[in-house]
Amino acid sequence: MRFAMQCLCTLTITLVTVSRATEGGIRGYKNAEPAGSAGHSSSNVKFMDLEYFTRNEVDELLVENAADDQRIHSLEQVLRPAFQALPKISGRLTQHAVRYVLHRYFLQSHGWLVKGLEPEGAYQKAPEGVKKDWESWVPSYVLQHFDIEQGVGLRDLAEMVTVIEDLVRKESHRQMAKVYEALDFSMTDPLPREDADLAMDMYLIIVLTARNITMAEPKKNRLRLQAFQQRYAGYADMHEWLRDLGQRYFEDSPEEGLSFSTMSKAAEAFGDEFPQFNDKECHDLKTTLMKMEGGSRKPGRIPLSDFYSSSTYRHWNFTESPDYLRDLGALDESDVHRKYVILANYISSFNNCVRADSLYAICCRSPCERLMNVLEEKVAAPSADATLLASIVANLSTETVPARGTLDPKLMDRLEDIARQSGSVPLHGRLFAQWMHHAFPRECPYPHEAGTTNPQTPDEWMKTNGRSTQVSAQQIEQIARDSCPADKKEGLPCDMENAELPWSNNEDRAELLSSLHGPRTQVSGHKFFGRDELGDSSEDSVPSLTLLSFVALPALVLSAYFLDHMLGRKRELQRRCYPSLVSALAFIWATVLCLMLHIVDMKAAAGAGLVFLLWRLLVSHWIPVSGGKLIDSAV
Repeated sequence: MRFAMQCLCTLTITLVTVSRATEGGIRGYKNAEPAGSAGHSSSNVKFMDLEYFTRNEVDELLVENAADDQRIHSLEQVLRPAFQALPKISGRLTQHAVRYVLHRYFLQSHGWLVKGLEPEGAYQKAPEGVKKDWESWVPSYVLQHFDIEQGVGLRDLAEMVTVIEDLVRKESHRQMAKVYEALDFSMTDPLPREDADLAMDMYLIIVLTARNITMAEPKKNRLRLQAFQQRYAGYADMHEWLRDLGQRYFEDSPEEGLSFSTMSKAAEAFGDEFPQFNDKECHDLKTTLMKMEGGSRKPGRIPLSDFYSSSTYRHWNFTESPDYLRDLGALDESDVHRKYVILANYISSFNNCVRADSLYAICCRSPCERLMNVLEEKVAAPSADATLLASIVANLSTETVPARGTLDPKLMDRLEDIARQSGSVPLHGRLFAQWMHHAFPRECPYPHEAGTTNPQTPDEWMKTNGRSTQVSAQQIEQIARDSCPADKKEGLPCDMENAELPWSNNEDRAELLSSLHGPRTQVSGHKFFGRDELGDSSEDSVPSLTLLSFVALPALVLSAYFLDHMLGRKRELQRRCYPSLVSALAFIWATVLCLMLHIVDMKAAAGAGLVFLLWRLLVSHWIPVSGGKLIDSAV
């Protein structure tokens, strides 16, 4: 028993040590040097681990921006249609509606998916550690400043936008400072044009790798740049765009070189203009997916077997597994004979986002939001009569749907059915979103019912589920066998396919926008909380599982005791097995416990396993066993 406890204590210390060596500290911990300060690069600190702001800085910006009346008034005009069309209590938006309108504004205006303002359904089943990896404490802290539980007015909404926009731009400056540090450039000396291009290349790679690279030595970083440029599919197009951006900012540079101020402005322009380049990529993706629709009679649907067999389109790799597509909300399983990828849902999903910095990711903008903007502006209310909505929608057009003048009878009937349920049609309810998907199947995503999706980025999904997001060759073969061939419609059940899209009459989406109830404590599948400067959360993480882990220790020790008793007469077997068994049980328990408490991640746990194995080999000659003898051979 004494050995088990010694092993447990030693192992816990080892795990924490390895965790800090592997990840550079607990995520969100503000022990990194401020951007631009003197210091040195640490090869075990990743760009994604850096925090660029403190509460005091955000507070100062909140006060400063509140006095910018001209900018706030301009934003009020932009936000007013959505504000008027959303449900309110006493003329003020609830916290759920605030997150919804901010999410839409940043995605449509800038192509930014701001962390902490994700759409409903995100991270419903993810461990708290995964949520923290994605979320930033800043948006929640900004929202708390306005006491959103009491409701938010239009001016407050505009002030929030100004603060988040300015924080994003300030962070781009500070991230450029870290690029300087990673390349061993001086922030006080002008950069030659060649080095300025190198810094912009490094900035681009940090974005494309989701900032998941370490701040290694400058020589190593230069080698990384060369290797990345050779391997990354589609890099040539991005590099050409980047050079064009640099040309506009660097063309009038003085002979002595470019100042850090100029490089910071270029980094800021990167965040403003890269979404426009990404729009072209998203359009290319949509065009590619539409070419794959030929195997289906359903608009905006790609048979899953065709999705996988068409994975050689340009630089697009369609390799997401069915399980991952299901969690993304991009899989239609309503037909028992064939599964489909939902085009609009797939394009706007997290796996097509680029995590630019700690505050936002760059994602594909949804054409459906432009349609909703028109509806909100014309209706200017949370709900409307079916006839009015039909007349507006009939005159809307997109790249794939021309203005119709009059709606299809089936569409009209379903819209009237929605109105009969509550007397009018709620603009932000699930049923109307579903109706818009039927009217514009390639532009408007299908709104799944609450709790049926769990959208995450690929890295986060793998961390949560412990397996790859990519489909295996065996799965592809099985899907091909189970599905109707794309070029064969005759014969049952293939000829049973029709053009009907799935329809559900459940208006139970777990977001508040379809009701006028007050604020709740959980938003969009993730906890609503702020972090202080140390990144601490006010929420406890998985308490029941942690308690279970504590209970597991006595059970493991008792199991070892009874096994010791059973092996009492078999001294040779006991001598060789007992120490290894107890230490292995202690190692497994401590690892699980540390994972539950988010002290380590899976990578650190694997590293700890190797350290533990070496430790066992080294101390095996000095571990006492029954009878006071020593183990005389390595276990």
